[in-house]
Amino acid sequence: MALDQDDDLRELSLLIQGYQIARLIKSAADLELADKIEPGAIVAVKDLGASLQIEPARLLRLLRALAAFGVFTIEGSSWVGHSKKSLLLRTDTKKSLHHMARFWAMPSNWSTWAALDHGLRSGPTASEIVLGASRMEYFNAHPDEAAIFNSAMAHRPEDSHADVAEIYDFSGASLIVDVGGGNGALLQNILSHYRSAKGVTFDREEVVRAADHLGRLSEFGGRHRFQGGNFLEHMTAGGDVYILSDVLSSFPDEACVKILQICRAAMEKGRWVLVVERLLDPDPTKGNPSDFLIDIHFMLNYRDAHLRTPSEYQQLLSAAGFGPMRLIRTTSSVAILESSAE
Repeated sequence: MALDQDDDLRELSLLIQGYQIARLIKSAADLELADKIEPGAIVAVKDLGASLQIEPARLLRLLRALAAFGVFTIEGSSWVGHSKKSLLLRTDTKKSLHHMARFWAMPSNWSTWAALDHGLRSGPTASEIVLGASRMEYFNAHPDEAAIFNSAMAHRPEDSHADVAEIYDFSGASLIVDVGGGNGALLQNILSHYRSAKGVTFDREEVVRAADHLGRLSEFGGRHRFQGGNFLEHMTAGGDVYILSDVLSSFPDEACVKILQICRAAMEKGRWVLVVERLLDPDPTKGNPSDFLIDIHFMLNYRDAHLRTPSEYQQLLSAAGFGPMRLIRTTSSVAILESSAE
């Protein structure tokens, strides 16, 4: 067997066992092992085991398996320290992956992905089949997993909102409308950069009511307001820029065109719409593998949600009355698709 075939065999073998690796990392995160070892220090496994009430010999086996993949280091046969990867599991690390490690391998995700074969067929989603409920209904009945999900969303290792505010030039916009803007985090970043702009966060009544109550955008005074409504029916008029961030990936094509048409009807010719989304590369070998995994996760959990390629978004924009789009890359996982009203 040629050397490159040997490499492929080893790499594919590890991919086949990937679920085991994810489960090892989740255990480390659940036990908060990374937090219990100070950066630059080494700790006796027996002491670590005693503090966790875990048999040291079994804990050592867990740590050795993790160290085989570059997560933690083992010195001798009884001491553990940090690697660059294990430091990313600390909760006090700026780009911590602690919360994501707990989220991706939590029970509901584990069982839903186990039902992938069902998820490939039409009809109920895999999560509806194995959990007996929609994802949101399941979270309502399982607050422990809902808390893990919320923590993962609140501690994502990248700040796409800051990237959008820093990379896109909003200097010519007097009024920016964030469609489906939730708690207003994106406009908070944008208005902090552009002191003369005003913003409207448009979302469902109950969403904006809760967000307004928190007062996180009160610092902007009259420069920002929340507006409740259904963006499948109407939209704040008169904006210079309309932003759809992580919105269209939740809807089928027909609904996406409708949302874009409603935005188009609310703006004058020449004004801009920005679609901010993860994009699938037409060539999977050149794209980010994580994007394709997230697309499958959407398929297993939500009836309509899916990621799209740039050309697919151009088709939606054209159908809604927008012109050729400009693709603007960011330093995070999302891209900005800019198109003007025709």
